Amino acid sequence: MERKNRGILKNKLFLYLTEFFSGMSVMAVELGASRLLAPYFSSSQIVWTIIIGTIMIAMALGNIYGGRTADKSPNPDKLYGRIIVAALWIALIPVVGKYIIVGISAVLIFSVNNNFLILAAFVACMVIFVFPLFLPMSLT
Repeated sequence: MERKNRGILKNKLFLYLTEFFSGMSVMAVELGASRLLAPYFSSSQIVWTIIIGTIMIAMALGNIYGGRTADKSPNPDKLYGRIIVAALWIALIPVVGKYIIVGISAVLIFSVNNNFLILAAFVACMVIFVFPLFLPMSLT
């Protein structure tokens, strides 16, 4: 098992391909996020700013976490385990995402008086998209 792990770490091609496809997946989720949020919050410039900002927050947090932990434990099993967890979460977004958005909106409609659209879209993006986009960025 250890020999196999050293082979993957020695040949950087697997890691580069993994990072490339993880980055492509992040961009695909970003485009899907706009389609998921559009029926509830429209597709305005404010909503796009929230989506892009949320993705940037997730990527920044993932890069900070990944930068701190990659040198401590260079184990490809953990790396690909995180990718599987992120993939499962992303696969569930089309099924449960609309219910999460409706639930967050229902809670916030009674507690927020100003800027409901901005706050509800931001909280929905944070809850739905930060965790699965944090994990692929924590690979480096």
